[in-house]
Amino acid sequence: MRGGASTRSADTSGAVGGTASGSASGHRELRIGVPGHIGLAAGSDRLVRLALRAALREVHRQAGRRPIHGLTCLAEGADQLFAEEIVAVGATFDVVLPAPDYRSRCIRPVRRPAFDDLLSHARSVSYAGTVSGSRTYAEAGRLVLDRCDLLFAVWDGTEGGVGGTAEMVAEANRRGISVRVIWPPGAARGETAASRRSSGRPVGRGSRQRYVEQRTTAGIGPLQIVDAA
Repeated sequence: MRGGASTRSADTSGAVGGTASGSASGHRELRIGVPGHIGLAAGSDRLVRLALRAALREVHRQAGRRPIHGLTCLAEGADQLFAEEIVAVGATFDVVLPAPDYRSRCIRPVRRPAFDDLLSHARSVSYAGTVSGSRTYAEAGRLVLDRCDLLFAVWDGTEGGVGGTAEMVAEANRRGISVRVIWPPGAARGETAASRRSSGRPVGRGSRQRYVEQRTTAGIGPLQIVDAA
């Protein structure tokens, strides 16, 4: 693994989905990475959760006998919703954290029990660096992209900072990784400390359509953009 990242393996006894490159059935996993917004407005968690659930079910049907496997940085918001839905369908997932101090520095105390529970379900946990910060946030995102076949981007189309969702979508596009943008009608972002400091500029549906080039590298056909417009 590049970037000096370290890895620990979780106990996978009884896990569904097999190893990182295959499964008990001998079929290679379809690996789905996720970036997404941390702050979601009241009521939007449910909308995003339902959209992720529907997308996972659709991909599972398209993938046939290939097991699905998730990749997430387990940030609050979209990442944790994705991990919860992965667990709900009986699939496996890996966690890539910016650094070992991520929990204490970036997860609110009220959310730490949920974070710990999801972390206990991870098949493996790896770290992009030694201290959480913009560099290791970006590196964690790159490590997710290094491993995934398909990206679920829970994204409202706004540009953001280093290592943010927009940057990961653009990088996935450059690499030829299939991208599915998930932003259901009625979803909205809530204010976070980061968003108050950010001057994210809406890029709109047309720009987003150009930003996300549809590819078939995952071998399951083109995927639509799920948009609020």
